[in-house]
Amino acid sequence: MWVNESHLECYFTTYFVIKSIVFLCQFGFEVAVASGLQLGFWMWLGLIVTTHVNGVLYEKRPFALFAINMGHYLVSLLAAGAILALWR
Repeated sequence: MWVNESHLECYFTTYFVIKSIVFLCQFGFEVAVASGLQLGFWMWLGLIVTTHVNGVLYEKRPFALFAINMGHYLVSLLAAGAILALWR
């Protein structure tokens, strides 16, 4: 089979996050900095972390490098979420 169990967990997490984002966008949510930060966090967890964790698990890259890269993405998405929440 072309999908192993680890990939399957990543796909389900990504699917759950995307469905949650679509639900929030369709039915609206309170526009505030806190909701922008929350959306940025869930985007980071569901889209960025799940796609980059394979580098640590299968390519044997150092976990410290993974943590630095994920920290960069987290700060970027939190800032973008806060800015977009204030802009709207």
